[in-house]
Amino acid sequence: MLAWFVITQAHAQVTLLGSFAVATGSTLCRSLASPQAELALGGLSGLDYDPNSGLYWALSDDKKNPRIYQLEISLNEQGIHGVHCVGVVAIQGSDGLPLRPNQADGEALRLFGQQLLWSSEQRGGAAVPVVRSMGLDGRVGQEFKLPARFGRGAGRVVANKSLEGMARMPDGHTAILAMEQPLRQDGGVHRLLVLDLQQGRVVGSYGYPQSVVAGHALEVVELLALDATQLLVLERFHPHRYWGDVLVRLVLYDLSGAKNQLAQEHLSAASPGMGVKRWAVELNALQTPAHRPASHNLASHNLDNQEAMSWGPRLADGRRTLVLVSDNNFNPQQRTLFLLLAFE
Repeated sequence: MLAWFVITQAHAQVTLLGSFAVATGSTLCRSLASPQAELALGGLSGLDYDPNSGLYWALSDDKKNPRIYQLEISLNEQGIHGVHCVGVVAIQGSDGLPLRPNQADGEALRLFGQQLLWSSEQRGGAAVPVVRSMGLDGRVGQEFKLPARFGRGAGRVVANKSLEGMARMPDGHTAILAMEQPLRQDGGVHRLLVLDLQQGRVVGSYGYPQSVVAGHALEVVELLALDATQLLVLERFHPHRYWGDVLVRLVLYDLSGAKNQLAQEHLSAASPGMGVKRWAVELNALQTPAHRPASHNLASHNLDNQEAMSWGPRLADGRRTLVLVSDNNFNPQQRTLFLLLAFE
């Protein structure tokens, strides 16, 4: 098996630099508002890097205590050397009080200036996707209206399988959000919603044909923008629900020739106007360079429930870094697994 994976079509190279695992329950984070209060690090479903501070914002999907973390991740071309929790912030309602249990199920997170845009798969007790802004102090701001087919009572959203991934586009005011699984009326196609923050509404939608590997349909769990028309898509399949034998893929999806399908009530793989999957890398097969210990190779142990992905700082040689993290579901049989990839 090669020590790196070269994608000749896109003239790109993805290299595994290392991993770092945090055991469930081993790390407590102090509240930035009340330092005497502590909450466990876990449930990480969204991750985004702030180049101004050098820190990462991370979103927990803990329904009992919806919250965001500030993390310091020490990394270089040799791998990840440590993860430090700077603090934790409770997500608050417009009244300034922390959200009550079961009011949100946070999944995706991106930084837009001094605001965080985040998605939830739940509003109150209903499995309805929601997209909101939030200040860095955790106070919830604007809620963005979604198309009616995603609304309450529509019966078309698979519970706990809705808006899972988010990309911040290079223009700085557009986000693309991905459905984890297709809507019930769509034939094997994920919806990618285009949200214009300046207009405050969804202005477009693209289809993403669901990937099938060895007879298994993969979920879309995260997005990153490579440029104005290309997305990095993180896909996952876990046959044993949350851990063991997890398949994780990174796909380059090209939207340059795709058509806006917002008005289409039903989608299928045969629908016109789809983008193009240019390449795919199975992360399970990646290994660190040959001079590194074999224990660092992903092929030597199982991946976990990888769910969030962020660009990181550039390396000294100019390569971009990708940081991936798993959602441990606060399960002692899992861990919060950080992966560091170099991308060029």
